[in-house]
Amino acid sequence: MATMAEQNKEWVKRNWQSRLRAASGNESEWQKIYAQYLKTDIWKEKRYAAIVRAGYRCERCKTLFIGEAKLQVHHKTYDRVGGFEGMLALLLFT
Repeated sequence: MATMAEQNKEWVKRNWQSRLRAASGNESEWQKIYAQYLKTDIWKEKRYAAIVRAGYRCERCKTLFIGEAKLQVHHKTYDRVGGFEGMLALLLFT
């Protein structure tokens, strides 16, 4: 049984995904919503998990970084953006 916090987190993710899907076809609106999403705790958790998964290394050149500030996390595809990104859908670059 999911806790109230887990249910709320799922609702928030579905809300972001719904907003992004509704804006598809309108590039400027989609970019605006996506920029807002990248500031959320949901994205920050996904980003950090991807950095840890990659061992704090750029997945292109394999350079090891101390901390996470210089690593950029990118989506391979935007199909599941909005909190439902799988870890294999995210790449780290310097």
